[in-house]
Parts: sequence; C-alpha cells; structure tokens
Amino acid sequence: MAIVAGVASPKKRLPVLKNTPEEEQGEEPRPPWQWVGFGVAATFAACVPLQYLAESVTQRILRGFVGDPESAEATARALAGLSSGDRAKVWIAVIGIRALPLVVSTFFGGYLVGRWGGDNAGVREATISGAATAIIVSVLAFAALGADAWWTPFVLAAMMLPMAAWGGHVGLKKRIRMMTPNIK
Repeated sequence: MAIVAGVASPKKRLPVLKNTPEEEQGEEPRPPWQWVGFGVAATFAACVPLQYLAESVTQRILRGFVGDPESAEATARALAGLSSGDRAKVWIAVIGIRALPLVVSTFFGGYLVGRWGGDNAGVREATISGAATAIIVSVLAFAALGADAWWTPFVLAAMMLPMAAWGGHVGLKKRIRMMTPNIK
C-alpha cells in the first residue's frame, strides 16, 4: 500500500489481457474455419517465393551435373551417362530442394494459425490448413501431370500434415506464453 497525503491507497495494477483484440473493438471472435483459410493463404504466400529460390538452386546444381542441354532427350542422355552416386545427388537436388519450401511454408502457415488463431483455433485448425493445402497442390499436380501424379497426395500428406501440426503447436505455445508471461 502506498500512503498519499496520510491516506492509504491500494497499489494500482495494470489489466492483464482481459479481452481479445476482437472483443475490444466490439467484434465477435473469428470462427475456426476462417483460420484454416488464413493458414492456407499464408502457406502459399510463403511457398511461392521460396519455390522460385529453390528452382534457381536446383537449376544451378543440375547445370553442374548435366550441363546446358537443349532438349529433354539430351538431358535424359546426360543423366544416363552419370554414375549412380551422381544420379542420386541430382534426384535429391530435383526432389528434395523443391520439397523443402513446401515443408517450411506449411510450418509457417500452421504457426500463423496457432499463434494468432484466437480462442477457437489451434493445432487442429493448423493441421486442417495443411491438409487443405496438400489437396490443392495435389489437384494442381494432377492438372499438370495427369495420372502420373497418382502418388502426390500421399507424399504431400506425409510431409505437410505433421509440419502444419508442429507449426500450430509451436504457435499455440508461443500464444500461451505471451498471454501468461509470468508463468513458466
């Protein structure tokens, strides 16, 4: 207690996040399904520039092994002339480096949902956003490659769902930590 002019007055305390930002503005909290859409949008927003970067890295690596062939047949001949170890390196470059941006951006989309998803959104909505993104990318793969892309949904689901869930979990932990700073 502080004494002011001979009168005891209680200490003033700052309010601790009584209301969410939506409630302070008089808005209702967003429903969880909207956060799924935000997660999908964030995943694609992060993925596109990262894919351009990955493609340029892949092309540099490919030129180092194959050279600069003028057609698909010349590329196939150059790949056939490589040793099995070099061929494995090329496949890792072509598939692994191109998959990395999708995995990183899926984590980011899940993190966004978990961190800023409001009271009703969390790991489940982050995982659903990863599943929705995997479905969209699978449809795009089918549109581009046809039946040759039959394996795409399985690989994408195996990569993207755990990353989105992990991102949602990390984001949710961060949100809880920010709302309760004094609790360890």
